[in-house]
Amino acid sequence: MGKRTIVYARVSTTRQADHDLSIPDQLAHAERYCREHDLTIVGTYVDAGASARNDNRPEFQRMTGDIKSGLVKAEVMLVHALSRYFRDSFGSAFYVREFAKYGVSVVSMTQETGEGAQGEFIRQMIASFDEYQSAETAKHVTRSMLENAKRGYWNGSTPPFGYKTITVERHGNKEKKKLAIEPKEAELVKLIFQLY
Repeated sequence: MGKRTIVYARVSTTRQADHDLSIPDQLAHAERYCREHDLTIVGTYVDAGASARNDNRPEFQRMTGDIKSGLVKAEVMLVHALSRYFRDSFGSAFYVREFAKYGVSVVSMTQETGEGAQGEFIRQMIASFDEYQSAETAKHVTRSMLENAKRGYWNGSTPPFGYKTITVERHGNKEKKKLAIEPKEAELVKLIFQLY
């Protein structure tokens, strides 16, 4: 039996989790990696729709608790890439050290970092780059969403009560939507205002 291994998989949004094969792909890759490197999977934790900018992730917290309580005993925590684990350099370094107290090393299937001081240095460099990349992506997404809203398009999520979304343009597979009044719900909204 090889080193006992915990697999942690994550995608950023529930939309990715619903429409993307990223989680199954991460898990399949982990199984192959473990077979090739003589690792034995003793636990799997999946956060579908959780940011890696902080540790406020249900499965990440459950995994951390399981490690600290001894409920799961492992030597390796396996992630597809370090960005799946953390996109904050402080959080990344903190939890690498925290898990090390319990004998668990964080290992990326796609980013070999080595061990010792060199490995720690490379992990910190990757974590810093992931944090920078995440901040840049957030900046561009925010700018795009503001521009989209200025043009009258709906950015997504559930429309407010009394409205529905309608597709007004198509760009390949992408739909541009705007809000329109939902007649049945609109009557209720009018009644609420009248009664108030």
